[in-house]
Amino acid sequence: MPIELPARWLSFKLAAADPHPSPSALSRQIADNRGDSTTTPTPPVAAGVLARKPRAARLVRSTARLDQRRQWRGRSGRVDFASSDADSLGLAETLGAHAMQTDFIKPPRTWPIVVDAGASPDGLQYAIRATEPEGVCQSVSFYPGPATPLPLGRMYTLGVRLCVGRCHAAALLPEVVGLIAAGRLHPEAVTTRVADWEEAPQAFLEPGIKLVVQRA
Repeated sequence: MPIELPARWLSFKLAAADPHPSPSALSRQIADNRGDSTTTPTPPVAAGVLARKPRAARLVRSTARLDQRRQWRGRSGRVDFASSDADSLGLAETLGAHAMQTDFIKPPRTWPIVVDAGASPDGLQYAIRATEPEGVCQSVSFYPGPATPLPLGRMYTLGVRLCVGRCHAAALLPEVVGLIAAGRLHPEAVTTRVADWEEAPQAFLEPGIKLVVQRA
């Protein structure tokens, strides 16, 4: 039976033909529904969202911001590097990054793109808190153990996307080698120790930023 809804509410449906609408399409859909006070529920074609009008407007703006960040990807003018290790901070500064001493408790600000490259669950939590609403947190770290806690409620509410996984090294290796040969990529800049194959078991147990094991 029909359900009477307050005028301040907006019924909004996503069409099955376009499960990932663009900001302009989303704006048109919201404009078409604006002002409706009575809605007869029907089985949603793809997905249904019931939200207040201000929330719908924020959704359009945040989607537009996310599209803009995708266009900015790869064109950042500044990289902030947060760590509690003085040696890592010093190396980051030599590479042109802005070094930030941190205790991994409260970030000083948020960023649209954050990379977690540590080995501590506290660092992962810090990285997620440092990701701004509708931002992306990429974790390239491995966390052993049966479970790693995540603030899923915060991520859901703010629309934070967490991407986890290693790169396809074998597939990308030819491109990386080409960049090294052309002098555009310098992996030796972050290498802090080169160990022989026989020394590898002990070398991996010692602290260091970047260990490279060579085999004759």
